[in-house]
Amino acid sequence: MLQIILSGFPLLTVLYVALIIVVCALSIWLINHSLNKVLTKIPPSITKDLELAADLFVVIIGIATIYSVLGVTLNVFLILVFIILIAVFIAARDALSSYVSTYIIRSSSAVKPGDWIQAQGVDGTVVRVENFYTVIQRRDGLITYLNNAELFKKGFTVFSPLATKFAEVLLEVPLQKLTPEALEKIKALAEETSKASGKGESPEVLITEFTLSTVKLKIRIPVTNPRREENVISDIMVKVLNVIYGQVS
Repeated sequence: MLQIILSGFPLLTVLYVALIIVVCALSIWLINHSLNKVLTKIPPSITKDLELAADLFVVIIGIATIYSVLGVTLNVFLILVFIILIAVFIAARDALSSYVSTYIIRSSSAVKPGDWIQAQGVDGTVVRVENFYTVIQRRDGLITYLNNAELFKKGFTVFSPLATKFAEVLLEVPLQKLTPEALEKIKALAEETSKASGKGESPEVLITEFTLSTVKLKIRIPVTNPRREENVISDIMVKVLNVIYGQVS
């Protein structure tokens, strides 16, 4: 009987190996496609981990099958060790990523307790930076835990207690209403509000545009805590309008 030999192996064996590779590739594609279709409500990071685990499992089974076709016997214990190592790697990958991110955040002092942070749709005061999570107290008082790896990957905005942010109020008022006395009262109100912020920096009351009938004012009040910004804007606006138009409810 005629037997074709290719690179030291019978042609039929080579075809079997090629078929196994094709089946494995199709299995990986089918598994990934199915997981993406079925697991729509699961976070993408978990779906990717499941895909990786399934793909590696298929690859290991494929390698074991190819070795069997080639007549090489693999130790079952060795295969189990490979599978366990893969499972441990997948399980520890996120934890390791979080731990490394925590080290970078702490060593660079990018986030410190007391900072006001905005990240992943959450804003609040940093309570503490733990080994895997950053603890945030939100505006409503609720506590939120942000994963340090996600915090590091997706980015964040931090307002340091030492940094000054200005709350700005823009007003357009009739020219006849903005008398020199009214302007001095507005400056005094801005100074009073600025001192209440505890920063001690000077506020700014600027005339940005002047016409025959109206005047545009810009009032900038320094604030150290972004949580107070809205309150400062509302408070100074009411007081300024009271000065210009009288009592405003």
